[in-house]
Amino acid sequence: MKTYKWALTALSLFVSACSLSKQNSKMSSSEVLERVTLIDKVTRTKYVLDSTHTNITAIDSSGKQLWQTNPWRKYLSSNTRTHAKQPTIDVFSLNILTYDLTKNYSWTKKDDEVISISYNGHQGPFGVINKKTGEFIYLGMD
Repeated sequence: MKTYKWALTALSLFVSACSLSKQNSKMSSSEVLERVTLIDKVTRTKYVLDSTHTNITAIDSSGKQLWQTNPWRKYLSSNTRTHAKQPTIDVFSLNILTYDLTKNYSWTKKDDEVISISYNGHQGPFGVINKKTGEFIYLGMD
């Protein structure tokens, strides 16, 4: 039953953010992608996905950079064999966790807001990012 709930959580995070994926799937690899910004309504923190769709930066309401991360380079490149070069992020959204992940990750629990990401390509990895620290949790592959 726990595996089933985990799969549903991962699927719901992925499905809830597919509009960016549809937009990017129409672009050729030579086109420049647009920068995407998410804004936390409570803290007014901005989460910026750069124009290469590889780096994410958190900027507080006063303009100070809180963290910057490249989840593929930092967490995934050594753990996956699906891409020879770094893929781009094609799903980038704020979502509420529907399952408690505290057993393996103490910083997050059910009903926490996280940044959901997924990478393009066949069997692209997906997961969530801690809004406070930029830490990435790998949830699986498409």
